[in-house]
Amino acid sequence: MFTPIVSVPTSAPLLEPPDDAADPPTGTLFERDIMGVDSESVEQGSLSGGKNGVSNEAARWPNAEVPYVFSKLYERDAARKHIVLTAMRGFDRTCVRFIPRKNERDYIVINAGNRLCASFVGNQHQGKQDVFLSIGACTDELGKIQHELMHAIGFYHEQSRIDRDDYVEINWDNVQSRGDFQRYDNTTAFGLPYDFGSILHYGTNDLGINESVWTIRPLLQYRANYSSAIGQRLWLSDSDEEKINRMYKCGKHRPPVPEGFATTDVSDHIMESTTSSYRTARRKSSTPSDRTTTRPGIMARMGKFFKSLFG
Repeated sequence: MFTPIVSVPTSAPLLEPPDDAADPPTGTLFERDIMGVDSESVEQGSLSGGKNGVSNEAARWPNAEVPYVFSKLYERDAARKHIVLTAMRGFDRTCVRFIPRKNERDYIVINAGNRLCASFVGNQHQGKQDVFLSIGACTDELGKIQHELMHAIGFYHEQSRIDRDDYVEINWDNVQSRGDFQRYDNTTAFGLPYDFGSILHYGTNDLGINESVWTIRPLLQYRANYSSAIGQRLWLSDSDEEKINRMYKCGKHRPPVPEGFATTDVSDHIMESTTSSYRTARRKSSTPSDRTTTRPGIMARMGKFFKSLFG
């Protein structure tokens, strides 16, 4: 029998929560939120992973289990801590399980940091491995948390796929750094098509010199259907979940969903963190074709998830 996707301790943690780590220097981040990779590695094709999933099986978490601990600041903020746990639980259609650390050598630390949302890609086999989720900046949308957790379990950004130029175009005159929009070929998409609605896809105006002008958008033949899909930070897409299942060779195994997850006062904070992005997504889904593709399916799944969570 499998353990829950997220196991919430009912007693005091076995280990003292670690101090919050300082944010790494912004200039050391790859594509603005990935730690441990530099542009030179990309050019030389020496990334440890990689169409957007790590191809090196050594970078995966054993038994699809990711041990976690929360930093001291998170341990003092029950509401935000449970928002992160809810985002973890949202991987319930995969076999990846986030489990409280006991004595595992390799584990992730959920750090509050300052204003940073960032993670390493895959298991670094270095013991403690930071995932930065700044309280407020990274916890206002569950999808922002799931974005960083996707990195942590082994995925790069969707638009970095080697085949991305068949689906999107880059406005090179408006990007802040060309390094943020590179593609590389030592990754795998596990046989799945390009996903405009991936939680790991950049948004239309992300990282632009002029933030009112697009930096990345679907090619003309895809624009009518997917213009409002890219950059969503609501929830894992179907393809995101399928790639996780293929990466970790899940088969049909799905851990059971735990009951009695959150108290009413905490659930209010969780719902508040999601409502605004949910409404924004509905406003952006303005074309009939969009209403039958990515965002509506994600929003419907979110609705079912929260109904099961809170009744």
